[in-house]
Amino acid sequence: SVGQVFEDAIGTGVGINGQLVYPTASGLTIANWDTGEVIRTIQVDRGGYQGSVFLGIAGEVFVEKRGTEVVALA
Repeated sequence: SVGQVFEDAIGTGVGINGQLVYPTASGLTIANWDTGEVIRTIQVDRGGYQGSVFLGIAGEVFVEKRGTEVVALA
């Protein structure tokens, strides 16, 4: 069954320490995994990119796939 729906998501997110981090048009949003409550949003400048964003983690770095481009966020 579906536990939460995040209407503002523009792609897939990742789970970290009981929280969900997912991409939105304004950046990366952190939400409580169990309740869906948004904790905060970290602004990300995607340089005008408007498409889907697929989020991953490489070590301690968030990695976004934007179309054919892969970007590491530091």
